[in-house]
Parts: sequence; structure tokens; C-alpha cells
Amino acid sequence: MSLRNTATAALLALSVTAPSLANHTAPNPYQDLAQVSSEIDAIQRLAYQVPNPRLRSLLLGRAQNAELALDSAKRSIAPPTYPGRGRPDPGYSRGSDYRAPALSYQDARRIVQREPFDSGRLDAIRRVARTGRFTTQQAASLADLCTFDSSKQQALIALYPAVIDPGRYEMALGILTFPSSRRSVERALNL
Repeated sequence: MSLRNTATAALLALSVTAPSLANHTAPNPYQDLAQVSSEIDAIQRLAYQVPNPRLRSLLLGRAQNAELALDSAKRSIAPPTYPGRGRPDPGYSRGSDYRAPALSYQDARRIVQREPFDSGRLDAIRRVARTGRFTTQQAASLADLCTFDSSKQQALIALYPAVIDPGRYEMALGILTFPSSRRSVERALNL
């Protein structure tokens, strides 16, 4: 299957899946929500490989909408309680994929710094970009934790939806060593 067909299939899957997440009832909804989250991550990784900027942007936008629906579904699930006592079951866990509603810059920086290699740092940056809100300077600082220019490029692209001042985002491109890297990010984000 070609990359374009795969991307189209991913878009269709997201458009069908995302609206139904909030009304999801299953024997183990936490496991199902974790599965949906991993599928959204896979679609986002695929989107970063799409050479067409419009299609890439559309895929990332749909994935972000699906994540919002997923977060809404996670919030709507109440913890199970002991019968008649109204207290949460001590064995209850929202799963390892549960994300807190707000993430500070300091917490995001700690999460990214824990990773020893650029591949792990990129994954961590993609995760923190989902729940954090950062200034352009903070986004540049997070992306600069990556070692290689190619990793910094991907980090800047991943962090762009999380910035609160996107009009200043061109300043973040100053962390890139090569002019070709800057142009690549500008094209990817339509700056």
C-alpha cells in the first residue's frame, strides 16, 4: 500500500473512531483507550513521513482531534468503587497512558531530559506537546535538548501545535545549525 493510500486510510479511521470515543462502553475501557492512544501515536508517526505538507497538516490535525476526543473519554470514565462504600477501588488505575490535563514547562523538560537518546527524546517531546502549553522560547529550549539537527527539526514540528505564541515561532528555528534545516521546518509548518 502506498504512503498516500495509508495516509488516506488513517484519516478515514480517525474520522470514524474519534466521534465514538466519548460514548465508548466496553468491559475494560481503560485497555481500549490505551489501544486507541497507541494507534493515534502510530498515525502521528506516519504523518511526519508524508511529503505533502497539506496532507501532513490534515493528518496531524485529525490526530489531534482524535486525541482530544480520547482525553474527553478518559475524563468521563469514573473510577470503580467498592459496592456500597463509594470509595475508589485501590486496584484502580487509569493505565500508564493516562495524561494529566496540564503539564508545566519544568515537568516537560524533566521528562525529555530523562531520555538518553534522541529517539526517546523525540517520543517524549511528542507526548509532552499533547498536554503542555509552551512559549516559543520554551519550545525551542525543549527541542534543543536533542543532539542532532534532524531530531531538532522533528521536535520543532511536533511542538508547534503546543505553542501559545505561534506568530513568534520563526525565532525558535535559531537553534538549528543549517539553513536547509530551517527551510525544511518552515515548509513543514507553512511559516
